[in-house]
Amino acid sequence: MGRAALAAVLAVVVAVSLVSAQELAAYQVVVEVEMRSDWTRVSIEGFTASSYKVVEGAGAPDLRVSAGGSEVAVNKRQYDTTLVVVRAEGWLVFTGDAAKVTVTKGDLEYTAVRVYAVVDGREVLVWNFTNSGVVPGSGGLNPRSAQLPRSTVVAASSQTVKVLERAAPKLVLAFYYPWYGNPQGPSGRWFHWDRVTYASIGTATDYPLLGPYDSWDPRVARSHILMAKAAGIDGFVCSWWGIGTFEDEAFARMLDVAASEGFNLTIYYESVRGEREPPASQVVEELSYVLRKYSSHSAFLKIEGKPVVFVYAVEAYGRKPSFWADALAKVKNSTGIDAIFIADTFNTAYLEAFDGL
Repeated sequence: MGRAALAAVLAVVVAVSLVSAQELAAYQVVVEVEMRSDWTRVSIEGFTASSYKVVEGAGAPDLRVSAGGSEVAVNKRQYDTTLVVVRAEGWLVFTGDAAKVTVTKGDLEYTAVRVYAVVDGREVLVWNFTNSGVVPGSGGLNPRSAQLPRSTVVAASSQTVKVLERAAPKLVLAFYYPWYGNPQGPSGRWFHWDRVTYASIGTATDYPLLGPYDSWDPRVARSHILMAKAAGIDGFVCSWWGIGTFEDEAFARMLDVAASEGFNLTIYYESVRGEREPPASQVVEELSYVLRKYSSHSAFLKIEGKPVVFVYAVEAYGRKPSFWADALAKVKNSTGIDAIFIADTFNTAYLEAFDGL
């Protein structure tokens, strides 16, 4: 992973931030979570997990583990006390003298957190904290917090890089799927409602508030955008399936509506098209098309004037970072547009090609 690109590790897919020239130090760390409780959440301010592994207790009943952003979460079957140890590698950025660590857990047993600084390939224990027992009146969350001093990490760590500090509030983005049509709408056909009818869709578990709507209808787009804005969402990342597809037409129709509402749109480039891998030439052609046709629109999502594009499943079909580095370089050469590409992965090797993960 190139160190100059490491700032992009800190970008959360649904939270894009502008940056300034001011730099902060990022420290390479390993966060180890040991627990016998049946569930736990560990949140560390300024931490970004890039990978994790279960080193003990992988066979615990109904074990589910996630490590993304600043949180490591472990769930097991209710009342299970099997020992589980999870190690999450990542980077820690301090914005003050200490980072707040919050541990929530079930009523049973304990959760212990250990932080190791990476020093010349070795791990040095710099901090530990244990949450055990219950917190009365917490509704079963049992939260306990502690401060991880910056000085303890700085004293031990030689593995630092520079990351850019945010200069603007985060933008909250939501994935959006404009792939629905019905015969009475502008598209004139059923699409993606999976063969339902007006009568049978009423049995659906989650019946749409607007009924079986048509994504080409600007009234639908406006309604969804207004609902999103009311929920504090700044923009949609729209599923996009190729030139001239149903979703391409829907996206084109949505842009003017979004502009009138002060709302952002971009595409979620669907790079998986069934069993056959799309050739690199198709990827270049389609991404170039998007940038040429849409990126100059006032509603298209931009950071510091650069259009932002999200790419789905970059590791599918065994595609390596080199595949994407070559394709995206050709897109830039073809269009002359310097875009920001965000990859759907936590694998930091892909920062060789992408601007964020």
